[in-house]
Amino acid sequence: MRLQTLLAVAGSLLSLAGLSATAVLTMQQFRNGAVSAGSLVMAFRAVQSMPAYAGGVVRSWGMALENSMYMGRLRRLVSTVGETSASHGALELEAPLKTIELSAVSFRYPGADRLALGGVNLTLRRGESVALVGLNGAGKTTLAKLLLGLYRPSEGQILYDGRSVSEYDLGSLRRRMGCLFQDFVKYLLTVRDNVAFGAESEPEDCVIQRAIEQAGATDLVQSAGGLDAQLGKQFGGTDLSGGEWQKLALARALIRDVDFLVLDEPSASLDADAEYELYVRFKEMAGDRICLLISHRFTTVSIADRIVVLSDGRIVEEGSHSELMDRAGVYARMYRMQAEQYWKEQADRHASGQAGKHVDRSADKHANGPAGKYADRPADKHANGPAGENSRTHVGQRSKEGGSG
Repeated sequence: MRLQTLLAVAGSLLSLAGLSATAVLTMQQFRNGAVSAGSLVMAFRAVQSMPAYAGGVVRSWGMALENSMYMGRLRRLVSTVGETSASHGALELEAPLKTIELSAVSFRYPGADRLALGGVNLTLRRGESVALVGLNGAGKTTLAKLLLGLYRPSEGQILYDGRSVSEYDLGSLRRRMGCLFQDFVKYLLTVRDNVAFGAESEPEDCVIQRAIEQAGATDLVQSAGGLDAQLGKQFGGTDLSGGEWQKLALARALIRDVDFLVLDEPSASLDADAEYELYVRFKEMAGDRICLLISHRFTTVSIADRIVVLSDGRIVEEGSHSELMDRAGVYARMYRMQAEQYWKEQADRHASGQAGKHVDRSADKHANGPAGKYADRPADKHANGPAGENSRTHVGQRSKEGGSG
């Protein structure tokens, strides 16, 4: 962009110089009687159009240079992919995958001065739901991409069932993995295509339906008109909300019977009810696979078996929700802060009459569900501290309001 701006300025200066020179020469010839007044006007009109043509040439030149730089990056990417594939072994991953281990893993982005991750040691086990939490920029998504084999660690090693990632055929690894990132794609095609794109080959309808059911999108698909329903109002189809698109993206990730599933901020586009249902479903998914949930919202991950707190690229705390609340460290502090903010927002909405019964129903649902059960306990346990006292007061007030309807 900077190069293109410089070229545009240079083009404008050249056009101005050409205009000035032409004006001087034409005026001299007019005074000498060499050209008529009509020719003079025509010459000035021609000169006036020069900046536009010159600007177009400069912009085209700048775009060509910019595209050539992108092509250079594309060539480097293709070369890197080839080198990565060649540097890996031919060992086929035998399903099911039981453990993934990071041993002293560090990662630095190309050209960066500081490490994005430093000295990370972490083990994920089959049948266990793990939540990775931290503020924005803590390195959560970077860690997930390392676990998925999308990045290679700068230092340390990643072990799948006790073997280094370099021993495996990358294709066999990735076939056993599924992920839902924040920037998922919305395909303006049919429901069937949106889900089936996650399969290696064209799946049968029963397989698609199973993935849709696991993602909690059955009602959505039925209301849209079935698997062959066109999506996207641009093509005369059904227009979905952000949360509904997200459910289809989750079904796309689940269509393959993966051993390792990563959900990166999956509730970003969901309301309170849908968010709660998703986390309960996440807990169920971990029964026969390794599940990793990434979130910056500490108050929504208490349902996980284990919570890993990441800060500045390093693991600072690890344990269950109750264990971390007992430690009164980073997790407990951020949990209380976010819980306070949540209840304050709900109180403001309730007072303004915008929440209505929806807030009450969500509060009841969370209070009766596993997440709510865990959330209430720490507030009572730590009620002797200022933060715990405030949390208990807010929770108690909101529960009473919810019960009164």
